[in-house]
Amino acid sequence: MSEAPFRILLVEDNPGDVRLIREILSEAQGLRFEMTVAGRVAEALEKLEKQSFDVILLDLSLPDSQGLDTFHTVYARAPEVPIVVLTGLADETAGVRAVQAGAEDYLIKGQCDSELLVRSIRYAMVRHEKLRETLRGTEKFQRGRVVGFIGAKGGVGTTTVALNVATVLASEQRNVVIVELRPFIGTLAAVLRQAPQRNLSQLLALEPAAINQVEIGARLVTLPFGLRVLFGPQGVEEFREISPEQAEVIVETLASMADYVVLDLPWEPLESTAAAVRHCDFVGLVSQPETQ
Repeated sequence: MSEAPFRILLVEDNPGDVRLIREILSEAQGLRFEMTVAGRVAEALEKLEKQSFDVILLDLSLPDSQGLDTFHTVYARAPEVPIVVLTGLADETAGVRAVQAGAEDYLIKGQCDSELLVRSIRYAMVRHEKLRETLRGTEKFQRGRVVGFIGAKGGVGTTTVALNVATVLASEQRNVVIVELRPFIGTLAAVLRQAPQRNLSQLLALEPAAINQVEIGARLVTLPFGLRVLFGPQGVEEFREISPEQAEVIVETLASMADYVVLDLPWEPLESTAAAVRHCDFVGLVSQPETQ
């Protein structure tokens, strides 16, 4: 009986690169494959919703997503499918970071032949399956640790403390997300000199049952050093009350997506903050010494 064809999802917007990869795979002896092509992340997510694949070949630079954000969005939607990242020579660092975040391998476009590409695909599938078996056997599919920080009052530097902790964890090559779990504007964007278009307010427009890894992953912003951020609302028009149920779902879903989730929580006594704290493994109270 012949081997079933590999079902490959190629996420690539450049027709020339699509043609080249198809030709390279066609040159491989003994390899049968069925390739589906998606030119955007949104299209890839739709195909993953409707079809099953054995491996994903993922270009990180797409019209609707760039860099590690691309990997994190696809990985959040299909963690069970091995991903081989495709990068340009100038983006090799992004490929390394994607592997650190969960990709099975990365290849530099223009520097791989049929033997290298096929070997990478086969090894990715084998490694991914062995990892899944190991994790199932050791019950290592564990939630990440959740660390919350609350100020004793306003203006004590809670955001700075939370960001410093998240940065240190990310520097140790941990998969870390910091969340500004506030219904109103915080200071994280200003501190990081970011102007995020994607943020918490879009999640708060959803019912708790509709908040999942895909929805959250689409709102995360990846910083150059690997830390992922879920920013709070960025304008008065985005202010939304956070229900306790939404807070719980957001925290637990993020804990399934990262090694560490760092929560920057408001000091005001909100029900959503109390709900988030119940899901924390550690809680830090930030204060300042009293001045004489």
